[in-house]
This record gives sequence, C-alpha cells and structure tokens, in this order.
Amino acid sequence: MSQQFEYQNYAIGNRTVGGWGGDELGWSLRWSSNTVNRLNQYTGRTVPGVVGCRGRRSRERR
Repeated sequence: MSQQFEYQNYAIGNRTVGGWGGDELGWSLRWSSNTVNRLNQYTGRTVPGVVGCRGRRSRERR
C-alpha cells in the first residue's frame, strides 16, 4: 500500500493545488487548493473534510 502526491504550481512557483493519498494508481486523491495575493503570499487554503488513516483491523470481534 503506497500513497501518491501530486502538485500544480503557478509559473512563478506558488503551489495552487495539491493531491495526496489515493492508491498505487493515483485514484481517490484528496485535493487541496491555495489562494495567493498580489504580494505572492498565501491568503487561503481549502482542504477536504477527511482524515487519512492506515492500518489493519483484527478479524476478531470484541
């Protein structure tokens, strides 16, 4: 099980969107977006309302 990371940037290098999570093929990525002002400062960020977790569950019921 592995995670994927993808990023898209403005021509001057600011990150506009980023994706993370998903599977080995890059499916089901969770995307965030950033907004930047004229001074090249980040002014906002939008992220999905999910929490990623990894692990295994036991087959036993308790």
